[in-house]
Amino acid sequence: MKKILLAAAIVSIFNFQFSIFNSAHAQQREHTNYLGLDLGGGLGSPLHSAVHGDAALGLGFGAGLHYAHFFGRHFGLGLGVNYNRLHGATTYDFTETTAGLTHASNPGVTYDLATTYDGWRERQMLGFLSVPLELLWRWELGECSWLVAGLGAQLELPLHGRYTADEGTYATTGYFPAIGHTVENLPQHGFGTYNADTEADIEGLKPAVSLVADLGVRLPLGDRWGLYVGAYGSLGLTNMLDGTSTDPLLVLDPADPSQALYNGTFASAEVDGMRLLRAGVKVAIDFGWSCGRTPQAPAAAEEKPTARPQLVQQPQPKPEPRPTPNAQPQSVVMQPKVDPEAAPVPKPNPDQEAARQAAAARAELKGRVEGTAIAFDFAGSEPHISQADDLSLRALAAAMQADPAMRVTVTGHTDNVGSADVNMRLGQQRADAVRQRLIALGIPADRIATASRGMEQPIAPNDTPEGRARNRRADIKLDR
Repeated sequence: MKKILLAAAIVSIFNFQFSIFNSAHAQQREHTNYLGLDLGGGLGSPLHSAVHGDAALGLGFGAGLHYAHFFGRHFGLGLGVNYNRLHGATTYDFTETTAGLTHASNPGVTYDLATTYDGWRERQMLGFLSVPLELLWRWELGECSWLVAGLGAQLELPLHGRYTADEGTYATTGYFPAIGHTVENLPQHGFGTYNADTEADIEGLKPAVSLVADLGVRLPLGDRWGLYVGAYGSLGLTNMLDGTSTDPLLVLDPADPSQALYNGTFASAEVDGMRLLRAGVKVAIDFGWSCGRTPQAPAAAEEKPTARPQLVQQPQPKPEPRPTPNAQPQSVVMQPKVDPEAAPVPKPNPDQEAARQAAAARAELKGRVEGTAIAFDFAGSEPHISQADDLSLRALAAAMQADPAMRVTVTGHTDNVGSADVNMRLGQQRADAVRQRLIALGIPADRIATASRGMEQPIAPNDTPEGRARNRRADIKLDR
């Protein structure tokens, strides 16, 4: 019970500490590939039933590598390779009888060996290489934390095993039917009382298959790194023993009866099968990445990339030549007769024409500026402006330098991952990033206003990675 409470306390501490750290990374990208290192421990034991003994479960631990690939937002496949170590024990308190044995002192006579075990305890240790293959499912809990579940099969490859008997005693006697006599307390002939003191390798195990399941939470440790904390369990589906043995636990060496041969639980008739059982807590550190770059906001991609705000220089009218004094006319131009009752044709006003052209240029520039959306393919905890969007900001800065009356408002937006407060702050950070870039390009700060709408004004659905990429943006509006 104390071990269970300690494990629960450790899991609670991990969840508390990293839930605080998690809020700073609310916009971590969801990846399609994960590679990690995991470590787990808890119940881990060979599962068997002894005919005359009491089997006890033990503790185990494991460590290994895992790889996961998600085909969409929720489903994927996981593959791993782990080393697992298990422990178990079997205690015997009974009398075992083996009939029809021969003794080296009188090979022509058979006898029955009786072995009485008193508190005899055999401890087993097994080591396996496990290869799990699981169907994975994940669900976003908010603040970029994910609930991850897995279910599949696991191949168990035995690497080594050993048993140790160092508790309790056993006593041997021999009954010779031919003479009707029981022999005891003759250690030189193998009949006596002995303390437990034997160990040997466990042999004859074969590969097996287990059912495996996992359930836990993945917490972000940055844009790519993550911490997984959860529970795992596995149960053997096939028998690991190579056949059923008919040998007793202990016999005397026919060549030297003073020496006993202890076969061990798994090589005796005490058990007819053995499977693996594991359950515990697992912690993993993983690294995530995606095979392709998250698509940028189509609002910027669908427009022609060359349509950027530019200054239009209006042609200046050519000055009319001034008349030269005393100049003689070279030719006579006949003027048409003017009807005095006809309305006079107004001459074009150069100032009004220049104002009209300037208004038209401003309207065109406004349309181009307000169609500009700076996309944010989020990386880390700081907004990043791509090289293509930086060219747009340079063109806008050139237009604002040419027109000192021009003012703009930059509004930051986010997707719906995370809380409303966190996204409102993140939207303001994105608007501020665009403002600082324009200031760096020579635009006075008082001509650039900023605002944030957080996740309130999406331009695409947030249920796909592409839609969320479109909503991570900053819009620019021309004020006047």
